[in-house]
Amino acid sequence: MNLTLVSLIFFFMLALIASAVFYYLSLQNLSSIRREVDKLHAQATVARSSTMLRNERARCQQQLAGMEAAILASEPSALNAQEIAQVDATALEIKNCNQALKNAGDWMGLPFDLEWVDMLEKLPRLNALYRASLLDPSTTPLVVLGSEAVGTPQITLTGASR
Repeated sequence: MNLTLVSLIFFFMLALIASAVFYYLSLQNLSSIRREVDKLHAQATVARSSTMLRNERARCQQQLAGMEAAILASEPSALNAQEIAQVDATALEIKNCNQALKNAGDWMGLPFDLEWVDMLEKLPRLNALYRASLLDPSTTPLVVLGSEAVGTPQITLTGASR
């Protein structure tokens, strides 16, 4: 009886130790898998965000190309304040997208990624009118808030309402 009891306790302890070792190794494998999944998730997030940034920048380029086409169709001698504000806002968005791509380490450079100045140089008529309007102190760019309804205040770059 004494030998049976000792052997039962021995097998029970052996099973307990084996299950503890198995549990520990399972936790190690799960933590390793978790680290790999987190690494893949971070890479996917960076890739997704860089794709979104490039799409946003392409949308801004399309807006500028549309402005260039409208300018070529109507041949104005200067940009109005709303067009200047739109170019300024688009420039700011493009610069922010480019800076975010550089910060993420996903900047590819020329010819894939263009700076704001390079984009503006590809639109010669808009570039000429925009630079002329920057030199003309009489035109003050306005930021349009939503719609252009009557009574809607327009804010200048200095922050004063009109």
